[in-house]
Amino acid sequence: MSPILGTFLVLACVFNDVDPQALTLKQSGSIQTVFLFYGDLLCNTVENGSVYASWVELWENDGFFGTRIGDDHLEQGWGLNDTVFPHEFVVIAQDDGDGWDPERVYEPYIRVNHNCTSDRSTIIQDFPITLKKGRFDIKTAQYVEQLVLDLTQKARHRRRRRRLGRKIRALSAEQ
Repeated sequence: MSPILGTFLVLACVFNDVDPQALTLKQSGSIQTVFLFYGDLLCNTVENGSVYASWVELWENDGFFGTRIGDDHLEQGWGLNDTVFPHEFVVIAQDDGDGWDPERVYEPYIRVNHNCTSDRSTIIQDFPITLKKGRFDIKTAQYVEQLVLDLTQKARHRRRRRRLGRKIRALSAEQ
């Protein structure tokens, strides 16, 4: 971890009233899982020097039928360095189990508030997090991952192109 991100980690804890010592593993009978995610927030639609993200948060997916109802907003601290391009972020959080889950895994995701859109409108976007090896087992552990999150809204453009392509093919077939 870079010295800047380390500093942001400490500042994130202080500004969010989270005691960094409380986020260390506790030697008790309960599960204490600590998550530390850090990295870059990419945005290809803004000029260098523009601020395009305002906050990042860590959530744990417990929703029903693809909804976010019931998801857990974890006890956490976060930091965002918007003075560099791309922006850097750090999130540290802890969880003490996932309620009733037969698979015994966490499903964390990062939620980012940003305006990295073609019209610079502000949106909230979720990014599921996966491990390079294994999964986020519910156990007393520390998970540390460096991430690169691309905020650029490519998917919307691809969908528009696909729809336009279908319309063109349909018109061509009619002629």
